[in-house]
Amino acid sequence: MGGEKTLKTERWQAINHHLVIDEASKKAVIVKDKDKKILNDPLAVKTLVDTEGQPVKTARTKLIRDTLRSKIKLEPLSVKRQFNDKGEYENAKKAENLLSNRPAEQYKQVKAELKFFGQSFLEGFLGFYGLEVDNALAEYENTLQVLEEQELGQPDKSYYIGVFKKGEAQKVTDEMYSREFAEKELKKFNDSLAKEQAVKEEVTQAISQSQKLERE
Repeated sequence: MGGEKTLKTERWQAINHHLVIDEASKKAVIVKDKDKKILNDPLAVKTLVDTEGQPVKTARTKLIRDTLRSKIKLEPLSVKRQFNDKGEYENAKKAENLLSNRPAEQYKQVKAELKFFGQSFLEGFLGFYGLEVDNALAEYENTLQVLEEQELGQPDKSYYIGVFKKGEAQKVTDEMYSREFAEKELKKFNDSLAKEQAVKEEVTQAISQSQKLERE
């Protein structure tokens, strides 16, 4: 058994569902939280990976992008402003008729009322939404997260501080013994960064003020 490649699960901070990775085939599937009972049956999971598995980076990116997409809110005033910025004033006016700030519901409304909104509004809306998703993904990629790993069929879980980059999981710490400890360490790191940034801003402001006084 030593060295045998296994099935393992990944869970990312603030991201829904599990990523199940077959380390032998380098393929993975997303198991939704509502279906997590299947994780108690490694044979069923292996069959699922064999039949529906995608390259690990592809599946991991989909897992994270889908959660971030589901959390996005697109306020009608924001849609209006973006159309105005493009000089599409008629579409900007139509944005006032959006009834929700949830993109999925907005899309359904626009499709159902396409005769009123028009194709150019739909295309513009989808462009704005896509940009919001891309921005959310970029922000997630530039933020350290707590990563949980567990070998299927084993009780123990491992925790790391890591970062998601272009579909890859990059660990920046050694294994930690609990989620609580990992979250505490991550908070300490983020707090130190915030303090460092505050000091930099104070120094910059002081230098600027000093230079201003010298010129006077």
